[in-house]
Amino acid sequence: MNVIKNSNTSLYISTTLILLMSVLVIGQASAKTLLSEKNFDLSGQVMIDTDHYGAFFDSDAKNATTNVELRQAKITIKYKPLDNWKSKLQLKYSYEDSDHNEFEVADACIAYTGFKWADITAGKMKEPFSLERLTGSTSLTTIERSMVTSAFSPGRSYGVKVGKNRKNYTWGLGFFQKKTDSDSTRAATARATFAPVRNKKQTVHLGLSASIRDRQQKTFQIKESAEVHTADNIIRSARFNADKLHLTGLELAWQYQSVRFQAEFISEKVEPVIGQDWNYFGYYLQASWFVTGESASYKKGSFKGVKPTSNIGALEVVARYSELDLRDHELGSRSSIIMAGVNYHWTKNIKLMVNYLTPDISGNTLHFDDSGDAISARLQLVF
Repeated sequence: MNVIKNSNTSLYISTTLILLMSVLVIGQASAKTLLSEKNFDLSGQVMIDTDHYGAFFDSDAKNATTNVELRQAKITIKYKPLDNWKSKLQLKYSYEDSDHNEFEVADACIAYTGFKWADITAGKMKEPFSLERLTGSTSLTTIERSMVTSAFSPGRSYGVKVGKNRKNYTWGLGFFQKKTDSDSTRAATARATFAPVRNKKQTVHLGLSASIRDRQQKTFQIKESAEVHTADNIIRSARFNADKLHLTGLELAWQYQSVRFQAEFISEKVEPVIGQDWNYFGYYLQASWFVTGESASYKKGSFKGVKPTSNIGALEVVARYSELDLRDHELGSRSSIIMAGVNYHWTKNIKLMVNYLTPDISGNTLHFDDSGDAISARLQLVF
């Protein structure tokens, strides 16, 4: 773990050097080149969600709860002033009610792509971990990511990453810090993918991720809302002060024409400040089918969105089984969820989604009423 402890200084030095290099190189470009429209790409997305769920998903065991939220509104700006330089800025806003609204900078990074062996990226970005986590929210086949992805995968952090995306393989390695605070979680995270089969009919995807994380002896507990965003965190692990985390993730996906199977397994070993290690794991199995014959594109180690082939749109059905085991040393809970959904891609920019979820839980629970399923719906606009 000395790599992680020493990476904090290296992270800031590397970031500073890259930013200085970018300023010097960009500064040599003419104003005409910098302001050219072809160097800018502006896009956005809006997601409006509705959740209706029973007692299982509510900490007070209410029989029925309905929530409507602006899940997210994003504006993304991509700027490429020179051939070997590119940058990305993404702003995000979400609103559930007056007490639950948030504005944040989702991504803010700059990359140098002039080296043949690797690209270098610095700033705030997603850590290279998990197929489902790195798939953009507008390209997901389900409204929410699986419990295991939400519970374990790191998400966005500040850092420096080196890596390369090729047609049949990708790799990435980075040193990250979760927040700008000096005592925030520090990590070394890596991911590699390989597509041994990739043609017009089918794609086979294999992936491996790993992360070593220094928790700075802070309080640790996993809380999950069982794949319903506005529900309460009813799935929980034990709570204790943690020193180090070790994450390992395996990925498998196979797409044949309009059918796709996807699965991931993630394990987490937690080293507490005092006592024995805690071991958690989870996985999901997912299948989807475009009834109207479309198939998702595959690029940079993940699957992208779909453009309907007819004027009536594209219809997709999806099913998933996910399991999350947060029980160890006879503490914590173990849960599984069966999900079935339908997605209607009216156009490449408008998508309607409906998910139905049936949960199950054992071990330590917040209450004894595990009745009630959930249904979620989403209207998604991309521009």
